[in-house]
Amino acid sequence: MLRRRKGYILLALLVLTGLAGSVKPAATTVKERKTVVKALKESRDNLFAQVGKLNIQQLTFKPSLDKPSIAELLQIQLELEKNTWQLFKNTMSTSSTTCNIYENAGETEPGDAVSTIASYKVVKALEVPKYTTPHASLLINHFKNIRKEVISYARTTTEDLKNNYVATGDGDITAYNCFLLLGQQTEIIAAHIGDIKKNNSFPE
Repeated sequence: MLRRRKGYILLALLVLTGLAGSVKPAATTVKERKTVVKALKESRDNLFAQVGKLNIQQLTFKPSLDKPSIAELLQIQLELEKNTWQLFKNTMSTSSTTCNIYENAGETEPGDAVSTIASYKVVKALEVPKYTTPHASLLINHFKNIRKEVISYARTTTEDLKNNYVATGDGDITAYNCFLLLGQQTEIIAAHIGDIKKNNSFPE
């Protein structure tokens, strides 16, 4: 009798251990959806506030020969937005639940992973010296349209954003945190624009 009871206990422990190992994050809540929508709107508005009333001389001013102008930063922002959003859509269409690098590492907080990836992607984009200087208003309008699509998706989707992972190329993050990545990339670009405007040689 005692041996049978021990057998049941061991079986129960094995079942519980197996279940514990397969537990996934809870589905995205309404509050979390509101959080990402707020972050996406605020980062967009911060960018617009930085470039809203700049003239062509200000938009094309370069702090140095090896630094981008504000217009070039807007192109970088647009490329980051397009590429990240496409990665997200590709992921959600294939329901990728595989996580390789950042968010399955116990010592790394998801928010830290997003910040690390955002910073790294912007740095890599800034190192590319082939950006042209197209009309800034076209860049802004294109970015505005993509961000509108992103916000609409974030507000209305019923997809399980926390159990799907986006392979960004610089670390895997949940689809939910991909929205935060979009916002943080924009905040970093806006900060770079703010730094250019503080330059002593910036046109009046």
